[in-house]
Amino acid sequence: MHGLTEALFSTVRADAMFAWLEPPWGEPPVQEIRFRPGSEPNGSADALSQLLAPALTSGESAAIHTLHDPADNRALRVATVPIGYEDGWGGVAACSYHPDFPSEFELLHLKTGANQAAIALRFNSVQRQLEFLHAAGSQLAASLDYEATLQRLAEVAIPFLGDQCTVHVARDDGSTYQAGLAHVNLAKAVLTRRIRERYPVRPGTPHPITRVRLTGQSQLLAEVSRSLLRDFAYNDEHMRQLDALSPRSAMFVPVSQAGKTLGVLEFVITESHRRFGPTDLRVAEALGRRAALAVSSAKLYREAQDILGREQALRAKAEQLAAEHVAILAHIADGVVLADAGGRITFANQAARSRFGITSDGAQAAKGGEMPHLVSALGTECPPAER
Repeated sequence: MHGLTEALFSTVRADAMFAWLEPPWGEPPVQEIRFRPGSEPNGSADALSQLLAPALTSGESAAIHTLHDPADNRALRVATVPIGYEDGWGGVAACSYHPDFPSEFELLHLKTGANQAAIALRFNSVQRQLEFLHAAGSQLAASLDYEATLQRLAEVAIPFLGDQCTVHVARDDGSTYQAGLAHVNLAKAVLTRRIRERYPVRPGTPHPITRVRLTGQSQLLAEVSRSLLRDFAYNDEHMRQLDALSPRSAMFVPVSQAGKTLGVLEFVITESHRRFGPTDLRVAEALGRRAALAVSSAKLYREAQDILGREQALRAKAEQLAAEHVAILAHIADGVVLADAGGRITFANQAARSRFGITSDGAQAAKGGEMPHLVSALGTECPPAER
C-alpha cells in the first residue's frame, strides 16, 4: 500500500492519501494514511481518519465527496476509488483542499493506480492459496493415524479458512459425528463441542451438513442470520448457545472419495467482519479433495492394522491350543503318534517313543520294534514314509 500512495502523490494534487484493505484469508485489516510533505493537518491523523470514515465504503465505483474539516475550518475534497480483488476489498482516498479537486485526469490516475494494486493483490492472493494448499496437503500426509488426521484437518484450516473448522464424519445410518474441531477462540471451541454433543444434527433435516452429506455438493452461506439459526435450534437454550457463538458466515464442503461422501467440513467466521465468498469456497473444496485422500489412506491403514491385529490374535490362540494339545497327548499312557499325509511322523509321546523306538526328530530307530500303524483322521491308512 505504501508504494501505491507514494506513486499517486506524484500524479495528483492530493494533500493526504488514505489507503485501506480488508484482506481475505483471516488477515487483519490494513490502513495507511500519508501526507504530502508540508501538508500535515492541524489535527491528528486519527481525527482525519474519522473524518474520512463516511467516505470509506466498499462501493464498486469511484466517488467524490466534500467534507468539512473542523481542524482547518475548510472544505476537504475527497476522491475515493475501490480496490476489488478476489474476496477481499479496499480502496484509496485522495484528499485535497483544492476546490476543483479532482480533475478528470487525476481521477483517471487514481483509478489506474487502484487497478494496478488490485492486479498485484490478486496475484498475491492466488500465491497464498497455493502455498496454503501445499502446506495443508503435506501436514495431512504426515500421519496415518485416523483420529489424528481428522483433528489435524481441522487445525490446518484456521485461520486461513475462517475462525472455526469442524470435521463431521458420516455414519452408515445417515447421521454424522464430530471427529475434529479447531477454533481461534478456545472458549468457543469448548462451547461448540458441547453444543454438538447435546444437540447433534438430526438426519433428514434441511441442515447444510445433511444436505452436503446427501448431495455431495458444497453450501455457501455468506450471511448467517438469526432466523436461519432458529430454524435449526432444538429449543431456546440451544438458540442462546448459538447466539453466543455469533456465527456470521459459513461454508460446508464434502469430503468425498470414489463418489462416496465420507464426511463434511464446516467452516465458520465468528470473530471478524469478513464474509466467505466464491474464492473461499473454491479453496475449501480443494482442501476437501486433499482431505479425502488423507482420510482414505488413514482409514485403510487403520483397517489393515485391525486385520493384522486379528490375525496375530488368532495365530496366538492357535499356538496356545496346539501347545495345550501337545501337553495333553504327552501325558497319555498309551502310545500316540501323529503323522502328516505322507506318513512322516510329526509327534510321538513318550510311550510311543519307548515302544516303537521313535527318536525326538520323528525317525524310527533301526533297532525299533514293530512299525506303528498310522491312520488318518478320515480313517484311511497313511503310507509309511521312508525313515
